[in-house]
Amino acid sequence: MKKKKILLTIVASLALGISIVVPAAHNGIGSRAGGGGVAECESGHHHGNHYLGNAPTCVEAGNAEFWACCTCLRQYLTNPGGTFVDQGAYAGDALASTHIAYLAPTGVHSYTNYVVTNPTTDTEGSATAECDHGCGASVTYSILRRPANVKITENVLSWNAVTGAESYKAFLGSTEIYASTALYYTLSEAQLKAFAFDGTNITVRGVTSNAGYYEDPSGTVLTKSGPTPGANTGADFNYDFERTSIKLEANNTFSRFPYGNYSDKNGGVGGWYYIAQDGANNTALKIPAVVWWPGNTTMKKAVTGGAGEIGEYEISFDIKASEASLTLNNGGGGYGTIKGYMWDTGFHGLTVAGTGINFSDAGLVVKDISGISTTAYTNVRLRYTLTAESVDKFNTFNLTYWPEGGIGEDNYIWVDNIQVFKVVDGIVGTTNVDSAGQGDLEGEDFGFTDNLANNRWYNGRTILIEESSTGSEIITEANNRFLKVYCKNNNVAFDLFGNVPEMKKAGIYKFSFKIKAGTTYQKGGIDVIGFKNGGTLFNWFGMSFDEVNTETWTTATGYFYNPGSSDMTYLNVFININNNDGRASSDPNNYLLFDDFSLQRLTYGG
Repeated sequence: MKKKKILLTIVASLALGISIVVPAAHNGIGSRAGGGGVAECESGHHHGNHYLGNAPTCVEAGNAEFWACCTCLRQYLTNPGGTFVDQGAYAGDALASTHIAYLAPTGVHSYTNYVVTNPTTDTEGSATAECDHGCGASVTYSILRRPANVKITENVLSWNAVTGAESYKAFLGSTEIYASTALYYTLSEAQLKAFAFDGTNITVRGVTSNAGYYEDPSGTVLTKSGPTPGANTGADFNYDFERTSIKLEANNTFSRFPYGNYSDKNGGVGGWYYIAQDGANNTALKIPAVVWWPGNTTMKKAVTGGAGEIGEYEISFDIKASEASLTLNNGGGGYGTIKGYMWDTGFHGLTVAGTGINFSDAGLVVKDISGISTTAYTNVRLRYTLTAESVDKFNTFNLTYWPEGGIGEDNYIWVDNIQVFKVVDGIVGTTNVDSAGQGDLEGEDFGFTDNLANNRWYNGRTILIEESSTGSEIITEANNRFLKVYCKNNNVAFDLFGNVPEMKKAGIYKFSFKIKAGTTYQKGGIDVIGFKNGGTLFNWFGMSFDEVNTETWTTATGYFYNPGSSDMTYLNVFININNNDGRASSDPNNYLLFDDFSLQRLTYGG
């Protein structure tokens, strides 16, 4: 009776279309039972359950997706048609290995949850994981050391080699920007700006195909914080306005300096000389005895214009001695001597005679010059004759100081007030016929004057005053020299001389200076533009200072990208003070003071 009740229940349920799960012996997942009592289904009219697949693991069998008919007790790997109830993943008794949907264990472990010990630049890291299926299997991989010395120099990202790395990858944020074998990568302008200005980190890591290694999830991260400023590219260009001398020196080239002076260092073996203050608020030429034969220290002064015609001339100059030039000798009574000669661009040596001797050959012993002193200047006059072969050529007066003892900077002579006079019928004229002039070494080029003139270079060609800042001054207070710029226009500008060899190099640059204001100065800002031959090298805008301290110096700092320029031959760093309030030019207290400009290329990392 119990069996009849069960059978009646099943029949009734099927008649009503109710989804059921039949007992395990007849639930459509085993082999079809033979004999009577099992109905056959017409094609496409099956009824039963639909089971999703279960992927096998390393130790457990799985099953493919299958359809089980509860009427005919057949199983199918594709839908045979009919009515099937979705049961999700199969969760019944284990399928026999002969079942149509049976999937055998793979024997392959799965590892996804790694415990990582990060590598450093000195040691490798590791990654360890146990099999996801709990079989007890585990695996451990090594991780390559992280690249050391990751840095950006100019616009080049570089790093040290990593042992075992076959190649390298670099990322800007999450974007891969490099994948190759070299130990450097040249960043584009956009990439360098994104790093330095937007703060997007750069990451570098080594890569290997060695199966025993796990890829570093990070790598060496380079941030923009804490860059290292390089040397001030303007250090040799008087950016602090403290220069009181100009060193005239050029190796193996004929190079011009202020006041018509030249230097070629005699093919690289000669010495140098200076345009400097002699301690008495006077600018003169200082010729030190810094080399000996075959080199020498020779002053070269251009002589042009009326001094270039056929005829006889007298060169006049003042000389002052150092203590060493009067006392040091070679032990045999030989003392320091000055020798002079004229030279033209046709390379004709011109004999210069003075005091009844051939000055070119014997010269004048410094200590024997009449009236020579260490405290006051003595005038010396020399004559020469200019012949037809030297007319219309560029002539120079050359004066060499030959020491007989005491090679060094402390052994020197001063020369000043170089002039050329025409001699007619034995009578010396009174007019300086040297149109090159500037033999007194005073005035516009060196910048010891007040009221700097428009469009002229001062302080050894290191600062140029634009028309808008005419009347500005380089002044001294408390033993400190600085630039005073009157803000009498809405835009006031001046130029600093750019260091061409250094500024040819691309990169991120830091520009800083000290600033202080007059009592009536109100507001403004600064633009910095680098003008080179052929156009603009860089632009940097936006430094504003509406409130500048009138009592103490304030340091202002900004940053800009310089693309560099391999063909650059000159560079003016143009400083434009803008947005002034337009006060009258007669206001003596509407000014800005500038000092200690610095232009430095930044290095990141390393």
